[in-house]
Amino acid sequence: MELLGKTLFLCLAVLAIQATKLKFEPKSEQPKFSAYQEQSGPYLPNWDSIDSRPLPGWYDEAKFGIFMHWGVYSVPAFQTEWFWRRWKDGTPNFVNFMKQNYPPRFQYPDFGPQFTAEMFDPNHFADVLQASGAKYVVLTSKHHEGFTNYASNFSWNWNSVDMGPNRDLVGELADAVRSRTDIKFGLYYSLYEWFHPLFLKDQANGWTTQDYMEMVMRPQLHEIVNKYKPYVIWADGSGGGPDTYWNSTDFLAWLYNESPVKDYVTVNDRWGDGIACHHGGYYTCADRYNPGLLAVIDGRWGQSHIAYNQRFLTISTLVFDVIGTLTEAEAHSGCPVKDYVVVNDRWGHNDICHHGGYYTCHDRYNPGVLQAHKWENAMTIDKSSWGYRRDTSIKDFLTMDEITTIMAETFSCGGNLLMNFGPTHDGRIIPVFEERLRQTGEWLAVNGEAVYSSKPWRAQNDTLTKGVWYTMKNPIVYAFVLDWPEDNVLDLGSPVPSAETIVTMLGVETPLQWEKGTKPGVNITVHFPVLAGPQLPCDYAWILKMQGVQ
Repeated sequence: MELLGKTLFLCLAVLAIQATKLKFEPKSEQPKFSAYQEQSGPYLPNWDSIDSRPLPGWYDEAKFGIFMHWGVYSVPAFQTEWFWRRWKDGTPNFVNFMKQNYPPRFQYPDFGPQFTAEMFDPNHFADVLQASGAKYVVLTSKHHEGFTNYASNFSWNWNSVDMGPNRDLVGELADAVRSRTDIKFGLYYSLYEWFHPLFLKDQANGWTTQDYMEMVMRPQLHEIVNKYKPYVIWADGSGGGPDTYWNSTDFLAWLYNESPVKDYVTVNDRWGDGIACHHGGYYTCADRYNPGLLAVIDGRWGQSHIAYNQRFLTISTLVFDVIGTLTEAEAHSGCPVKDYVVVNDRWGHNDICHHGGYYTCHDRYNPGVLQAHKWENAMTIDKSSWGYRRDTSIKDFLTMDEITTIMAETFSCGGNLLMNFGPTHDGRIIPVFEERLRQTGEWLAVNGEAVYSSKPWRAQNDTLTKGVWYTMKNPIVYAFVLDWPEDNVLDLGSPVPSAETIVTMLGVETPLQWEKGTKPGVNITVHFPVLAGPQLPCDYAWILKMQGVQ
């Protein structure tokens, strides 16, 4: 194990030294990175142009996706997927964990062969994803540790085919998802690597050199797009680098203009330091983000003066030509996924929540109010970690009450929900994760009408009863009721009834009784059915379907 770690680092060091001396020299017929500046469009390598492209409709209609963080960090499985960084930073509990459980000279790459995935059944994963009700899935192709879950030519001996599983984990799951489900397959990709010598060199040079970007990041993105044709590319991890270091707009313009996924692609807002929540097709801003402020519609985003029923959707793209990697035919035909690939906003130090096809902003982003830009709440079932960890108890996992509350708040404010879990090092979905996924699917089977393809209503949260959130499909309004009312009577302040008003509960056939409110602030009083146990349509977050209200 120790020898393996030393060998790997020695090889990486040699490659890094060589990489600092060599540059990719393109053939004369291959475009250089700067060639995009010379193109006439329609999308130019600047944020005004990139942000002007409409988001593909499938993404806004999907509403719910599943995120999967899987990598070598699932071997120590201690506290966080940031294990390597925390250990090397000298965080005491991580240092003590290693001292107590591993030999003195044990290195993080020695965990690589223990990432085995021998229990990984991609068909089972696909079936569980389908049962969850998700419409898209995003799998980590590479996290900040640099380990790729496929055979990357730019991550020698630090990938799932050369070591550990000796399997193409990305390819196997992609094939299973596409053959067994209607779910759109996407990939997470970390722009930077914590300890890659080329990245550390560029960082030390104040971003005046771009060796890591040119020799690792860009060719790897080209690999995953050409090989796996993802609908989503979820960018993350700028490492403090600005979008100009990552050449984010260059890269995105290429995908919009030439790639075969150009009609379907979107990106988020994590495209460089300071970009989050400012540019992109959808915003993530920050993990579980909830600013608590109503977005002002002032034209800041170019399309934000248009009514919300036009979605305030703008777009960027991800995938570009890598110098020295394309044949002439490939260069002429363009990227094979340009017509449908979707990417996010984590593409440079200032890009998050500023640029991208859609914004993630920060993990668990949830603004709590209607936003003037399409956004996504990326959150995780384990309250503390994105990757699988062994040091958990049942209280560390979100309950279904908590999950449906997050759903109601997110969908009512125009967001998508991307819910994460982490598989184990041997390739299993632990029971509590599978249970939550299947429970979510059961809830959506009853209530999906109020979720998929829905739009925000004029009110997100009820003016009187705060545990009620709204979505709509014109002319129908849906009320997400988080708590069953006492005495089965619910007063609402936002909906205004009419003579044509009909109120039903999803999963219950009989219309509900209602009357106009008689108390101050009450517009309508709804009488819930007297139900118990198996008679209930679901066990949490009941949804009222209201026709003929304003």
